Amino acid sequence: NTKTFEEYEDLGLIEQIEANLDTKRQFQDNKLDYEWWNNYDENFKGNKFDVEIDTKLEYENLRFNLINEINGNLIDKINSKEKEKLFKKLENGNYSILNFEILKNNQVAQHSEIGTLIEKILNHIKTEQYWKSAIENDNIEIPQEEKDAITAFYDHIKGYKKKFNDIKNGRCINNLSFRLADSSNIGRNLFFGNHVGCCNSVESAYAGFSAPQHLLNSYIRGLEIIDEYGNSYGNTLCYFALSDNKISFVIDSFEANGKLASNSIVVENLIKFAKQICEKIGAKDAQIIAGPNFGNLDFSSYPSYISKEFKIIGTVSEYTYCDTVGGKTKDNINQKLIDQIKYYKLS
Repeated sequence: NTKTFEEYEDLGLIEQIEANLDTKRQFQDNKLDYEWWNNYDENFKGNKFDVEIDTKLEYENLRFNLINEINGNLIDKINSKEKEKLFKKLENGNYSILNFEILKNNQVAQHSEIGTLIEKILNHIKTEQYWKSAIENDNIEIPQEEKDAITAFYDHIKGYKKKFNDIKNGRCINNLSFRLADSSNIGRNLFFGNHVGCCNSVESAYAGFSAPQHLLNSYIRGLEIIDEYGNSYGNTLCYFALSDNKISFVIDSFEANGKLASNSIVVENLIKFAKQICEKIGAKDAQIIAGPNFGNLDFSSYPSYISKEFKIIGTVSEYTYCDTVGGKTKDNINQKLIDQIKYYKLS
């Protein structure tokens, strides 16, 4: 009615409603149950499972992902002189990255020494004026793309600190299960990323702007691992897409805390739950794929492939954040051709 329309208009949500209506149309066009997808069912969960912690494997996985981060695309966008200062600071502390290995005093760093390396990186970012001013956004001379890279790199390193502490305090965990998040629980979901130290939180310096968008956009849902008390041990965002014209359930960037990230039983149960979702929504034969960026589950035993045509089933009205399509996104969420993105094929 007119009153409701005016209330939504006052809140600036008319374009958002139009975007969600277009998402609903796209779901219907692809024979997906939009109403089920956008209503929380507390009884819809995956099977319960237990995780035995393999501390050695967890440390190796953390080491692998940290090296990838230090050698990754984000740091390539940072001013070369400032980047060199960071590496010099690490060298002065007898740390180096060589031949895809973390070294301390020219020897392979012990697991406990990785925590010290992380602290050195964080301390440099927090105390060096160039890095600090980029995070606080008070240096107009730093290009925005570089500021985004610095804040994202900082958020990710903070995440590795949390994962390191999780591993150090690791224990076996029982009665875990997967579930879709309740989007109406705004207080919990605004801080979704805090549970596992990723950037999908309203507190994030890099992608905090997107936290409310994820609650408003109907194409996307949160997916998390919880224990029997509802505590979160890992999460991701998920959605449906057409990958080379095949209906696909997409697991964006799954972050699990250090107790779980490398354990194969977690991935196995994630795939089982994804299949439950696909069957429930009316896409029993959908393929299940995972994006390549910033996740820390171990997908190494699953084949990767290049998607030449990739189109998310959904529309957004404002910029949001989606790792699978390269980070900040708006119009390109609906573009049919995104240049040869690599995915892991889980089913």
